[in-house]
Amino acid sequence: MLIQKEELTIRSLTPDENYMQLVIEVGDKAIGEMNCHNMGCKTAQISIEIHDPALRDKGYGTRFLSMLIEELFMNLGYERIILDVDLDNHRARHIYEKLGFKVTGIKEESNVADYELTKENYL
Repeated sequence: MLIQKEELTIRSLTPDENYMQLVIEVGDKAIGEMNCHNMGCKTAQISIEIHDPALRDKGYGTRFLSMLIEELFMNLGYERIILDVDLDNHRARHIYEKLGFKVTGIKEESNVADYELTKENYL
């Protein structure tokens, strides 16, 4: 998989359609990674990490997630995207909610929130 938009690139490091490890690049510089697992039933579980703290809070996470969501829903046939996030990670939770993800559960014992975005709610 290769997705490009302006100076942003998402490039797959794995050929497996059930698990994709993706490098995210700005220009020619790798700044982080995303992972995408095919969970069956047209559901993908995703994660993202921007490695350099100096590159956080610059909008890259939102832009890269938007690109991946668009690819999953429009080109790869997924109907649902799920993820989980630490309850204390307010920055990530804000981004997910801004993109339309809804909380589907809270695991108090592990301090994790489960999120879901459906194609129907995204469009």
